[in-house]
Amino acid sequence: MADDPDGGHALVVQAIRRTDGTVTFSSVWWPPAGAPIVLHETGIRDDGRSWEFRHEGLWAELVCETPFEHWSYGLEAFALRLDDPEALLAEGYGERVPFGFEMDFVADTTEPIPGPSSDIQSGRLGGLLLSDDDPLEMGRWQAHRVHWWDGDVPALAVARSADAIALPDHDRVWWVARDELGSTVALEARP
Repeated sequence: MADDPDGGHALVVQAIRRTDGTVTFSSVWWPPAGAPIVLHETGIRDDGRSWEFRHEGLWAELVCETPFEHWSYGLEAFALRLDDPEALLAEGYGERVPFGFEMDFVADTTEPIPGPSSDIQSGRLGGLLLSDDDPLEMGRWQAHRVHWWDGDVPALAVARSADAIALPDHDRVWWVARDELGSTVALEARP
């Protein structure tokens, strides 16, 4: 999860490895004055050896460059620009647009999250966001990286608001919401 406090951009990237040998990959980019761009793909075949995923119209890679310190992220895909943030729960229609990024996360701090085996890192995210518009240079956005294993996914967010995107996923729905300032992304898993 990352936000740009000066420009009002918000970004979420999420990969969940499933016990059935598949991955769910999601990314939401919410420009300050535009409709959100959403990529949400379930059932991606997973070999379990790396965090590189290929699916029809999608290539994503998450690389641990230095454990607990530096990750790089890459994406080339097609996504949907949504007029209605809750559209993915209904008809799932939007305008198809190219979407991608090349970015690096560098952690400042790491803290455990109470409950399941998980931790949260605060740091900076920089690189390029790519869509049908001109590439956006991210600078060094404030960011959080959450990692969990062996247990239920921690709920990290405030309650769902009217300004939220629903990402349906197996037995739960992930809500990606903006706060009252319109620049921070919150993520919450709800059954």
